Amino acid sequence: MKLCLFLLSLLSTFSAMCETSLALIQETAEGYVQNTLGSDPQARITVEANELDSRRHFDNCEQPLLAQAPNSKAGARYVTVKVSCPGPAPWLVYVPVQVTIEYPVVIATTTLGANTVIDDTMLEVRYVNSNSIRGNHFSHPDELNGARLKRRTAAGQAISQQNICLVCKGDPVVIVVNNDNLSIRTSGVALSGGSLGESVRVQNSNSRRMVEAYVSAIGQVEVKM
Repeated sequence: MKLCLFLLSLLSTFSAMCETSLALIQETAEGYVQNTLGSDPQARITVEANELDSRRHFDNCEQPLLAQAPNSKAGARYVTVKVSCPGPAPWLVYVPVQVTIEYPVVIATTTLGANTVIDDTMLEVRYVNSNSIRGNHFSHPDELNGARLKRRTAAGQAISQQNICLVCKGDPVVIVVNNDNLSIRTSGVALSGGSLGESVRVQNSNSRRMVEAYVSAIGQVEVKM
């Protein structure tokens, strides 16, 4: 009886040595998807292949496994990868792979009312699934330090560019006038509000002249000549 069990054990071990492991197949599928994704230094990407049926067996492949997903779409969260053996005893299997992409997002740590001037103590950074992100968000708290909220923001809510003004109506501003040869700075007052890159009207405090400018930083606008 013991001899039979010993022989069965040897047979099982030999059979396993002549097979391609399911773990290797899954790793091949994951590696393929990881390599095809764009490299965004801010993103936190998780690639996870579905577990294959443990009852399935694949002959040992004498050549490196091949992987491809010709029908996958850019940005897809589920990718079906075809893993195949190109050797003398070919086989193939389709492996579903789930992709999770998260980005750092600045959120409010407490409920903030409209017109609140933001500082670092009110903010924290959390990684949020890209599917849940709406609108233009911020990744670093220092981008918002000194900005003002337009509307109430609940605790845990992401702060979007649409809900802040880096320059608000009535605020004193620094007006920077740039041309090819020099840069001039003067003071003014904002006649409208906006966020980064948006157009606002400002009045020069010295000349009283009104001009269109673009928000370039908190309390600063730029006029291009």
